[in-house]
Amino acid sequence: MRGDEDNSVDLMLNHRPIYTVMMAADDNYAQHLGVCLISLFENNADLKFVVYVLSDNISISNTKRIESIFEKYGNCLIWINPDKKEFKAFQVSSYYTTATFFRLKLADYLSDEVKRVLYLDPDMIVSANIRDLLDADLAGAPLAAVNDTPWQIQFASEHIGIDNSRGRGKYFNAGMMLIDVDAFKSYQVFRKAKQIITDEQYQCHFLDQDILNIIFRNTWKELPCKWNLLNGFLKREYMTDVRWPDIYSGIKDRAIIHFSAKEKPWSWFCMNPLKEEYFKYLRVSPWAEFRIKRTFRQKLALVKNQLLLSLGLRKTVFINI
Repeated sequence: MRGDEDNSVDLMLNHRPIYTVMMAADDNYAQHLGVCLISLFENNADLKFVVYVLSDNISISNTKRIESIFEKYGNCLIWINPDKKEFKAFQVSSYYTTATFFRLKLADYLSDEVKRVLYLDPDMIVSANIRDLLDADLAGAPLAAVNDTPWQIQFASEHIGIDNSRGRGKYFNAGMMLIDVDAFKSYQVFRKAKQIITDEQYQCHFLDQDILNIIFRNTWKELPCKWNLLNGFLKREYMTDVRWPDIYSGIKDRAIIHFSAKEKPWSWFCMNPLKEEYFKYLRVSPWAEFRIKRTFRQKLALVKNQLLLSLGLRKTVFINI
């Protein structure tokens, strides 16, 4: 059932699921969205979900595969097809697609009955039960999220004015957000976003994430990094950072893994030590036949890299897990 059909949202909400989740993807990320959903449902079988999927031209084939996941696990799916013309002011690329910006209008796509929503990026794996996250006290904040990596925060301090005094800056990663829907609406996010993107005082290299951090500066609630374990948190360079005890705790107790670097588990080259978590759920997905395609040069580069690591001539940037 698609969200643009008459009364579709009301019809789905008659099921009264406990928790509402929202995700967005184009056809290139449909497989990864599906794998993320399987991980969510597998590790939270005691919960019921209604999931809004913001689709940017997901193919009929992948649509059917995603729908089969909901049939298998007994959860509710609502398709939403945002009007892409509304996002023409935002710069897109091969890495930042139009679907990336859909979350700027996420509150507009939800039924009026929804007061709280968990937003998840499709390049994530839910590796544990997240009931505690879903029930987290927002303490009056419009949203709760995880503070980004030290490098990302320093970059934000230089380009959008985030205060990073003593390495304690606050800049959240927008891949996972627990949102108070009414509060989010009150900030008029989409209207402000269109103003910010043309404001010369800001250099929004990370686009919608930078925009959201500008709008919600000093108002969002910080969550432990176990709820959004970023690729960067697994790097050795942060073992001496002032946040390392919290980061290490998040690694041990991880519940949501975020493959936030450009090198994804499905890329030809990915050294993330948790990448097998993706393939674990891929194997029980409708895309189980997927295989990574590598050129001869790429295969040779992988062999060379592995040889240098085994001989101690090259060190991995990641910690051992």
